[in-house]
Amino acid sequence: MMDYRAAGLPQNDINVLKAYTTYAKNAKDMAKETGMSEDFGIHIAQTLNNAGADPQMLVLALLSTTPPAAWGLFERSYGKDIVRDMEESVRHSRTGYAYIDQASDPVKLLAMANAIAVFDEIRQKGERMDQMLSSLQNGITDPRQLESLVPMIQGMLPDTGVYGRLATSLDGKTSLPQLEQLFADKVEEFKISQQEQQEKLAQIGIMVAGPGMGAMGAPADVRYPSFDETGLLDEPKVRAAYEVLTNNPRVLPEDFEGALAAGKLLSDLPASKNALAVAGALLDVGIRDLNTDDFNFLEKKLDWDVLDLVRNHTVHNPGPLPVLKSAPVEFRQIMVADLTMKLDHVRESVTEMLDQLKNPPLGLPPGMDMPPEVGRMMERQAVLQLQGVSAAAQSAVRPLFGTLDAPELETAFNQKVQALQEFIAEHAPKKMLPPPANDASGLPPRKKPGTDFNFG
Repeated sequence: MMDYRAAGLPQNDINVLKAYTTYAKNAKDMAKETGMSEDFGIHIAQTLNNAGADPQMLVLALLSTTPPAAWGLFERSYGKDIVRDMEESVRHSRTGYAYIDQASDPVKLLAMANAIAVFDEIRQKGERMDQMLSSLQNGITDPRQLESLVPMIQGMLPDTGVYGRLATSLDGKTSLPQLEQLFADKVEEFKISQQEQQEKLAQIGIMVAGPGMGAMGAPADVRYPSFDETGLLDEPKVRAAYEVLTNNPRVLPEDFEGALAAGKLLSDLPASKNALAVAGALLDVGIRDLNTDDFNFLEKKLDWDVLDLVRNHTVHNPGPLPVLKSAPVEFRQIMVADLTMKLDHVRESVTEMLDQLKNPPLGLPPGMDMPPEVGRMMERQAVLQLQGVSAAAQSAVRPLFGTLDAPELETAFNQKVQALQEFIAEHAPKKMLPPPANDASGLPPRKKPGTDFNFG
């Protein structure tokens, strides 16, 4: 580990030296748990020191990577402010820095310095990986090199989306403009470096996509439509929910699409528009892992009724029918709207898959065409899945009819079910399964009890 005198930190500040000593005692354990080097915390402090941060920030940087179990002891040695800042920093880290605009200045500075240290560590890993890739390309295929390459690649895929939004959120919002500029530059360098690494991996047949990365490994910058482009119900509750949704870097693309589809359906109801239901749909469908930390931050961004709805109910775990019937009517509307639009989504996905089966990509090598029997098998499987989705959706939604205060929503669901059933009838092969040998009851014979649990 780097010696204190070589780190370039203040030589005459007893608190910084004491914090370094505390860090050094925990450095090995920190490195094992995080995969970072033993110098990681020192690099954070160096970055802040070079940007002109005061000694208190350097103490915070050095202590921020120590185990929370030790924080209670720090209060006597370093003061309450240090422990408060570390606890606040962890809350923002757990929520993907989605609410960094609410952070104190020390926590904002620490977030940027921490990210810069991450970038530098990944760059060093990238240099080692380049050497290994060169060896592989030159015919050196030591199995141990290949085994060590996989975790190294995984450690090089932090979410570029998180850091890009963090840079945007903090631009001009901290006490150290020099650090802001360095962070913004590092984010861009990191995106370019990741793309170059993906291209090198692709040359040896390794395709890797990670958080914040596009289908071919290139960093993906998310561009959400403006609120006015969405067609959502134009109410303050809905605008606030959309702002939260589009500023949360943990949102997955498919969840955003689902949230927007459900919100748009609820916005289009001719007589039963409900701003609370639309806002709740955006948040609940779009952010599937909202936690206590999120809710504490969201108290400053959302109306109490929206917060109460998404805190206590979620489409990702709706509960049994009695629970649903006792839930607020807005939640039942959200659930039905979500399932209604999912029927459309799954039908479109299967349509695309079937089109690809009929029209395979051009330029395939000779002999690479899909055998017809494989195509028919995939088509049968897709239709069976659609039948299951349709049955499950109807089983969940139909018992709620008459409790939605929105007959138009019931009509919309029935229309989607009808469209899906017509699609299934159109694409189902004539012989989905071999005809069973029925008895007089008309039902397939039951197997005798036994230990054969093969559902094939």
